[in-house]
Amino acid sequence: MAFIKATLLIAALQAGVLIKSIRFVICLLVALVPAGIALAAGGMVDAPKLALGLGLMALQFAAPLVGLILGSVVIAEEVEGRTITFFFTRPIHRSALFL
Repeated sequence: MAFIKATLLIAALQAGVLIKSIRFVICLLVALVPAGIALAAGGMVDAPKLALGLGLMALQFAAPLVGLILGSVVIAEEVEGRTITFFFTRPIHRSALFL
């Protein structure tokens, strides 16, 4: 139970930091571009093929890109605030940081 509580605490703190950053807005736009294109092209003849292509693009390109950007923001904030050592010295599993 302590593992879940620690994970939720870290997630809540980092979510507050991420939402206030401009990178969050950029990631939101990157994630919504495939959905916007699919919505705009919904009446086309080849809509199923387009939807499949956009879905694959979102899974192969947008999702990892958003993960990398948001992950780098979290680590950069902790390094800048000199609090990165607290994550590695606390008695929680390191896998909690990656959830």
